[in-house]
Amino acid sequence: MISVEALYASILVIAVLHMIAPDHWIPVTVISESRKYSPGKKYGTSAWIGLSHAAASILLALAVVIAGSVLYSGFSLISGYIGAALLFAAAAYFFLQGYSEREQAVDMSSSSLIASVFPDPSVIPFLLIAYTYSYLQLAGIVLTFAVATVASLIVVVYLASRGLKQALSRIQPNNYDYLISAILVATGIFVILFS
Repeated sequence: MISVEALYASILVIAVLHMIAPDHWIPVTVISESRKYSPGKKYGTSAWIGLSHAAASILLALAVVIAGSVLYSGFSLISGYIGAALLFAAAAYFFLQGYSEREQAVDMSSSSLIASVFPDPSVIPFLLIAYTYSYLQLAGIVLTFAVATVASLIVVVYLASRGLKQALSRIQPNNYDYLISAILVATGIFVILFS
């Protein structure tokens, strides 16, 4: 089984990279600039978006864990393998998403804040794997993901408002997708090798 440390590192990296993706921070910066938000309101909105996104993602993942536990008494014995399979599926999704975005000129400024709140299903395998350890590790992964998501979005919005918006905007969204895909594959391989 993947080490607890590697599990925490993986969820931390996924949360940070996911919030650096332009579809999360550009709507916050564009709306806060156009509506002349105070710094407090801008960072409060960033925190709310990050927390809402984390909560929606965690609730979706916990629903899968609870449903699996209720439907199958040996769920904890296989949840690591299910988690690995979902890691590979999520990696394929992010890779295909990146591939489909490579030729598109996406206008991120037209994104809404609501789209940034939608749940991220890539959290599901991490909660499934944490579930094989204990409820304490499950709670730790949930907390790590939530804190990293909120903090990352606030930091990126802050950096964007300090002049890094153009530099961050030049990074193609598909490159984030490819990087997240690679991390998910590596984590899945660790889970399979050490199960």
